[in-house]
Amino acid sequence: SGPPPEAKRPVLLLDGTPRVVIGIARSLHRHGIPVDLAQFDSPQSTPVESRAIRRVHRVPQSQAPEKAFDDAFLTLVERQGYDMLIPTTDEALLVLRRLDARLRASLYVAAPRPEIVDRVLDKAVTLKAARQLGIRVPQEFHIASLAELDQQSCHLPFPLVGKAASKETDFGFSVRYYRNAGELRQALARNPDFGSQILLQEYCRGVGAGIELLLWNGEVRAVFQHQRLKELPPEGGVSIMAVARTPDPELVRQATELLRSIGWQGVAMVEFRRDPATGSAALMEINGRYWGSLPLSLNAGIDFPYYEWQLAHGQEPAATAAYTRSEEHTSEL
Repeated sequence: SGPPPEAKRPVLLLDGTPRVVIGIARSLHRHGIPVDLAQFDSPQSTPVESRAIRRVHRVPQSQAPEKAFDDAFLTLVERQGYDMLIPTTDEALLVLRRLDARLRASLYVAAPRPEIVDRVLDKAVTLKAARQLGIRVPQEFHIASLAELDQQSCHLPFPLVGKAASKETDFGFSVRYYRNAGELRQALARNPDFGSQILLQEYCRGVGAGIELLLWNGEVRAVFQHQRLKELPPEGGVSIMAVARTPDPELVRQATELLRSIGWQGVAMVEFRRDPATGSAALMEINGRYWGSLPLSLNAGIDFPYYEWQLAHGQEPAATAAYTRSEEHTSEL
């Protein structure tokens, strides 16, 4: 008998909801890859327990003084010998920006460099890139004051959707709907920074469709599509029930071209909203990290985390195009 196979070095996940981090951990654990989780030390952090997670580390909150987080996190990475880091939330992507060069000197960071990540976190940049490619995006409305609302109210196609203009400032901000000028007036009156913080868009009727991709050196290495069956709120929000669908070639094309245009590498979910009556689809946003419905793709046999791990370690993944299960209920509540 020959020498035992070399033990795989551990992977570190930063932040995330239980179903996302547990999904990633189970994927890697099945292949003998140890997984740890670093959680922000906050009362709002949801405890995570899974046999697939070796240990959970607490690190200072992202809003803590920079030095507190930086020192603690870099020490953790150095002492534990990780060779791959997976940020699983927008907040994690943001806090790692200033450590990017130092981290990449010792491990693989499962996200593009900060200047590329910023193109996804800033929704205006994302939408501009989509327009340049001819991808339909919701019409935007810029209203910074009550006076501007009075000037434009008769031309506004209510209901309007309000979203945080940048993912850098949207923690705790849920999508909001303004059914008439009165509701929008109240929001403007409450928040003098409304015009700079909130992106107003036309409401696009239809159902949510997510195109999940693993892009590597510009090539699609794995693809999956889910359709939202139920959302909260029903007009459009977080998914509480989804179903696997055969990837729509046109949506896959648009998602791929958009990610290529901004230089993306790794996993991402490109979200559209499609009107079943007309077949027209509009881009909603890009999630530049693992998405909330990841367990659905894993249950269907599309093993995104392990495929990415393989590519990061110079291996060729055996990605499958066929789904082994067609439906799985998921919850983001």
